[in-house]
Amino acid sequence: MIEAVHLLARVIELLGGLVIAWAMIRALGTGVSGRFSDSSIERMRQVMAQGVVGALGLMTAATLLKTITLRSWGAIGMFAAVLALRTLVKQALAAEVRSAQLQPLPAGLQESRSAPAANGRTYSRQSPASG
Repeated sequence: MIEAVHLLARVIELLGGLVIAWAMIRALGTGVSGRFSDSSIERMRQVMAQGVVGALGLMTAATLLKTITLRSWGAIGMFAAVLALRTLVKQALAAEVRSAQLQPLPAGLQESRSAPAANGRTYSRQSPASG
């Protein structure tokens, strides 16, 4: 039983690694197709961040699965620390993905009510239809 749980956790971790590898391939494809322009590099960051967030979800699931086999308070404490760290990293990356969806408006479309950012650009959220 314990061996089966560890095997399943390893398979889930492997899937997490594959998610990151796939995100990296997609990000490189995005960069190449955009000739590594500023906008394509920003999109590469978004693709990688989304992949890492997805992979962290899988890694957390694998870690939770391993809790079945924990037998000492030290192991439980270590698990809690790892879980908290992964959760914090996932939340930070998810926030980065959300903030990366802010796109600069073309100069002719800037709204007077929009406040410029520190870099002087005006930002607006993408509509879900513009993907």
